[in-house]
Amino acid sequence: MNKYEMPHPERNWLRIKDKQRRSIIDSALLLTNPTETTSSSINSQPDTIMRSFRYTLTLALVSLVALLPRVPAETFEDISTHLDTDGTFFGFIDFAGDGHELGQALNSIYSELVVHQPMLAFVQMDFHRLFETLGFSSLQAIGVSSKPLADGIHANRFALSLQNGEPEGLLRIYGDPSKAIATFTAAELAPADATGAYTGNLQLDALKDVVVTLMTQFMGPVGEILANAKLEETLPGTNLRYSALIDTLSGKWHIFWQEEMDDTFNSTIKVWLRIEGAATLADRLKPLADAMQFVYHQTENGVQADLSSLLPLPGYGLYMETSNEPDSFTLYTHADWGPDSSGPRLSETDDFRRLAQYLPTEALNFTYTSAFDIHSLLQAIRLNSPELGPYLPAMEKTLDLFIGDFLKPAISATCYEKDVLITHNYAAYSIKQATMLLPAAFLGGLTAAAAIPMLESMDSVLPKATGVEETPTDADAENPAN
Repeated sequence: MNKYEMPHPERNWLRIKDKQRRSIIDSALLLTNPTETTSSSINSQPDTIMRSFRYTLTLALVSLVALLPRVPAETFEDISTHLDTDGTFFGFIDFAGDGHELGQALNSIYSELVVHQPMLAFVQMDFHRLFETLGFSSLQAIGVSSKPLADGIHANRFALSLQNGEPEGLLRIYGDPSKAIATFTAAELAPADATGAYTGNLQLDALKDVVVTLMTQFMGPVGEILANAKLEETLPGTNLRYSALIDTLSGKWHIFWQEEMDDTFNSTIKVWLRIEGAATLADRLKPLADAMQFVYHQTENGVQADLSSLLPLPGYGLYMETSNEPDSFTLYTHADWGPDSSGPRLSETDDFRRLAQYLPTEALNFTYTSAFDIHSLLQAIRLNSPELGPYLPAMEKTLDLFIGDFLKPAISATCYEKDVLITHNYAAYSIKQATMLLPAAFLGGLTAAAAIPMLESMDSVLPKATGVEETPTDADAENPAN
């Protein structure tokens, strides 16, 4: 038997026949086209209620169709080669053709709504084309897996199988699949106390194309004219068009940050960002900088400017640098924290190295987040709300039990492998824990909702123990029964 086949009877529910799916859609369409009624009944309140009920039930049925999984053997086998089938968790859903079916059903529902709400006719809604524009129709299947590794680390993988072999719509934001990155540059530049880092391709022009297409679909030629006209407008005080700005900002991004919280729950955030290939942006913005009396200082390899007056926050600044070799545009909030600050780098820390050893050699992007210090948060609660002090140990144990692993360091990389967009995540938590946490959190919320009113009622009935014996008053002496 092929290792990708599923012989277990309990998994037979996954094999949904096409005719069963079509029957649900047909039922949904029948609900939106009931038998013709008289004009008096249409205007009656009961008929309005029934019509609203039909629409609600129809949307529920259509949503059910979207959730029904199918498992063609060839798609399942293809996507399984990118996942761990021998771990603690494995999941798979096939979406081939679902976008088309769902789009047709929603179009029929929308047509019915237009009959009763003529104003909706001004919006040319086509759900099938909408899914295509956003890139959802290019998804063929989704697979997830989780497998324990050494030292309490889990390998979590998320795979998206693409029908047309390459990302479309919003998925194009990851950039050209053929231009992989070999180095986690942000982690190599960031100070060791950074709480997060990201290096990756961001193609913002993908968002621009999606917006223009959506405006055209919703409003026809008028929408296309309006969208393109807005993109051709210039940034105030410059000759830089918005379309050119978006194109300039599309490229390889390196960003790292640090977030600290004091005892009063106030956060301090430090950010450093570099965009490759965007050095010309400083020259395009110079007319605006001159008008605002910002001074450009020439360096051996570019320019520098202090833009802190644009960010009037105590303890924060805003600084700009450009480099001609290599071509880059840099912004940062603190002059004393960045690649040139003293001390080791984030990539040299033990937590980073322990996780980074599993990363692929090349990826479209890399992301790292450090541990969240729950003890500092609880200490701040203790200082600001002393009455909660006795409950903090139990609170800490509860948080550690349910979400402790999610607060530990994690690293991930997104790759493009043989028509599959796959994210490799390495962390202390597993996908299995995440799926178990959802019902636990739901039941915990219900328990708390039921327990709090009961505790409040008990608190109002039971006597309060103060630890101090009350001195009888004259009134008490005169009325011993009290």
